Amino acid sequence: MSDLLQKIRLLMVVRVVAVTTLLMAAFLVELWFHPARSLRPLYFVTAGTYVLTIAYSLLYPVLKNRRIFVGLQLLGDILTASAFVYITGGAVSPFSFLYVPVIIVAGMLQYRRGAYTATVLSCLAYGLLLILLLTGTLPPYPAESFTATPAEVKRASFSLLVHFLGFTLVGMLASTLSESLRRTGQELGETREDLEDLQAFNALIIDSVNSGLVTTDQEGRITFINRAAREITGLAEGLALGKLLHQVFNLGEEFPSNLALHLEQRRRYRFEADFPVAHDVVRFLGFTAGILRDKTSRSLGYIFTFQDLTEIKSLEREVLLRERMAAVGEMAAGMAHELRNPLASLSGSAQVLAEAAPGGEERPGERQHLMQIIRRESQRLDQVLKDFLAFARPRPFAPEEADLVVLLGELVKLLHNAPARLASHVIRTSFQVPSLPCRVDVNRLKQVFWNLASNALRAMPDGGVLIVGAGLGQVGTVELWFEDTGQGMSEAEVKDFFRPFRSSFDGGTGLGTAIVYRIAEEHSGRVRVRSKPGQGTRVTVIVPRMPADEQAGEEPEHGTV
Repeated sequence: MSDLLQKIRLLMVVRVVAVTTLLMAAFLVELWFHPARSLRPLYFVTAGTYVLTIAYSLLYPVLKNRRIFVGLQLLGDILTASAFVYITGGAVSPFSFLYVPVIIVAGMLQYRRGAYTATVLSCLAYGLLLILLLTGTLPPYPAESFTATPAEVKRASFSLLVHFLGFTLVGMLASTLSESLRRTGQELGETREDLEDLQAFNALIIDSVNSGLVTTDQEGRITFINRAAREITGLAEGLALGKLLHQVFNLGEEFPSNLALHLEQRRRYRFEADFPVAHDVVRFLGFTAGILRDKTSRSLGYIFTFQDLTEIKSLEREVLLRERMAAVGEMAAGMAHELRNPLASLSGSAQVLAEAAPGGEERPGERQHLMQIIRRESQRLDQVLKDFLAFARPRPFAPEEADLVVLLGELVKLLHNAPARLASHVIRTSFQVPSLPCRVDVNRLKQVFWNLASNALRAMPDGGVLIVGAGLGQVGTVELWFEDTGQGMSEAEVKDFFRPFRSSFDGGTGLGTAIVYRIAEEHSGRVRVRSKPGQGTRVTVIVPRMPADEQAGEEPEHGTV
C-alpha cells in the first residue's frame, strides 16, 4: 500500500504541473498573439482542476479507502479531459489525446481493472459529449465549431469510432503492461524480502558464532568486526573500523608482507599472537587468515577468524608440566636401568679379581678378559652420562650462518668410515638446491645429522640404501631428510621414537632421538617420522630459514657414495 500512496502523490503533483504548464502556455498565447477567440473557458477549466486537486489533498488524510480515492481522481481527470475537448472544438478538438494518459495512469495505479475501467469511462465520456453535441442538447463552443449537417455527423461518427478503437487498444496495452509490471514488482518484492531475510540470517549467524570474525580491505584496514571479536578483544566497533589490523592487534609492521607471502602459497594461514586487553591481562589468540573474494574470485581483501586460546594454553602448560614430571620419573627409571647393568658388570668383575688368591692359579687370559669388561662397561657408563648431560643440560644455543648442503656433504664423507657402515650400505644424496643458507647452531645440527644417519645405518643390518636429502619446504622453512630401506617401524614404535631410553639397537643409550627432538625445538623446528614395517623409515627435520637469505639456485644436485 505504501507504493500506491507514493503513486497517488506523484499523480497529484504531475497533474498540477501539467495544468500549470497549459495555463502558462495559454496566457502567453493570449499575451503575444491576441487571438480573436477568448481563452477564458480554458482558465475556468484550469481553475476547476486546481480546485479538484485541493479537494483531493483534503480528502487524502481522511479517506481511508485508497482505491475509491484513486477512482475519484481518475473520474475527475476524465471529466477535465472532456471539458478541454468541449471548449476546443468537440469532435475536431486536438485535445482528445488527454484521455490516453488517464487510461495509462489508471493501469499503473489499479492495473488491469483500472485500465479497463478508465477505458470504458473515457469512451462513455467522449461518446456522450459528441452525442450531446450532435443532438443539440449541448451547445457547441465556439458556436461555429460544429453544425449538425450530414457531413459533420458522418465526421463525428468516424471520430467516435476511431477514438473508441484507440482508447480500447491503449487500455489493452496498459492492462498488459501494468499486469506485467505488477508481477515484476511482486517478484522483486519477494526477492527483496528473501535478500533481507538472508542478510538478517547471515548477520544472526555471524553474531551468534563464538569465534571472532574480522574482514579488511586489501590495504589491511578493518571493514567489519563481529560481536564475538568485540567481546574477546574488548574493542568497540567504532574504534576498530578503518584502522589497520596489524596495528590494532599488535602484529608488527612486517605482518602485511608476511601475510601476502603466506597466502600466495596456500589458501589459509594460521598464526598465534598475544593481545593485551587490560593493563595486566593478556589473551592468547589463535588466528586463521584467508583471502576474501567475490563471486568472480576477485580479491576484495582479507578475512580473519580467531579464538581465545588463553584457557587452552593454560591447560596445555599444565599438561606439559605433568608430562615433564612423568618424563623425569621415566628418565630416572631409565637412567637407573642403564647404570645398573654396567655397574653390575663392573662389580662382578672387580669381585672376581678381588677373590683371586695371590699366587693362585688363574686361567689364561681371565684377568685380561675381566679388565676388558671393566673398560668396556666404564666406557658405556661414560657414554650414558655424556648423552644424559647433553640431553638434560645442553650447552648454550649458539646460532651462526651456515650452508646446510655443505654440512650434509661433510656428514656423508664421515659416514663412509662410520662404525655402523657396512660394505653393503649405499649412501646417496638428494640435494634439490645447490645451497641452503640458514642460521643454526652448527655443532648441535651436526649431532642431529649424525644421530639420524647412524640410526638409519643400524636399521639396515643386511645392507640397504640411505638417502640424505635437503630442499626447500613450505614458506620460510627448509627440510632435511634421512630415508633408509631398512626394517621400518610399527605405529607403536613410531609413537615412542623420541622417548628417552627407548633404544631399538643393542648397545644404544636410547637418548639419540630425544636429543634430536630437543635440538629441533631449539631451532624452532620440528621432526616428522614416516615408517612402516618392512618398508624403511624417513625422518625429516624441518627448520626455519634465516630471515634474510638469498634465493637458492634452481639446479638440483644428486650424488652417490
